[in-house]
Amino acid sequence: MPPCRRIPISFGGHADVTMQRVIKWADGGMPLNYAPGDEAVAAFAKLRAMVDAAGRDPTSIGIDTRTTVGIGAEADWREIVGFWKSCGVTHLTPGTYSGRGHLRRIDGRTLADHLAAIKRYWNGVADLL
Repeated sequence: MPPCRRIPISFGGHADVTMQRVIKWADGGMPLNYAPGDEAVAAFAKLRAMVDAAGRDPTSIGIDTRTTVGIGAEADWREIVGFWKSCGVTHLTPGTYSGRGHLRRIDGRTLADHLAAIKRYWNGVADLL
């Protein structure tokens, strides 16, 4: 059991109906479609404003987004982690598997390749988390 004795609930997506579900029932939201930038900042601000308008504390809602480990170097990753932290993102999910949008699939295909990419990413940014 989680320490709080209840299982935290998060909803993924960025449509208004999803944000309403987050506000009503969830502990967090996963608006995963956003790359680092102004669009993400605006989406997170909108979610927080909706949470506040509903009478909930905006800091009570966690925000999870994906970050790519398939491209870039340690300096790039550190800059991106810094950006997400400045936006109030509470959780980062390392993506090794997608080739859409701002995410890139790693070159390797095996489980060992994916684990090695995640470990390399972790070693590069762990002190920032």
